[in-house]
Amino acid sequence: MANRTVELKRIIFNALNNDITLRNLLGGTNKVRHANPLQVSEYPCVVYNFRRNDSRFFNEDERLNVYRTYLKVISFSTDTSETDVDDISDRVHEILHGKCFSSDIIQVYYVEEKHRISIYEDRIKVWRQELNFDVVNSIKKF
Repeated sequence: MANRTVELKRIIFNALNNDITLRNLLGGTNKVRHANPLQVSEYPCVVYNFRRNDSRFFNEDERLNVYRTYLKVISFSTDTSETDVDDISDRVHEILHGKCFSSDIIQVYYVEEKHRISIYEDRIKVWRQELNFDVVNSIKKF
């Protein structure tokens, strides 16, 4: 289970971090993180994390080795309007939604955005837009 989670983090990081358009929207490199940056990051940036409780798919009478993992990607911007954070989040959607990914360890069958919400953090003057995804994946058999 731990290897699958680590590999999912790596796959999502690579997909987001290696996208030139997203990099340009964020203003450079080192702007994609697996953490919560509200107090420590340079904005704009993108942060992602996974919920710990995966659910397994079931087939009538047998347990399948396919998981639905919940992914949250948060876009942050200090722009006074919501435009920058919308552009960043729309690019994240383009990179992930409907896509398949594969590595030596896992197969991601698809990623689906379920919903998003925008919040203005008045205390620190930052726009935050949360995108929530389902990531359907399985460990490859060796």
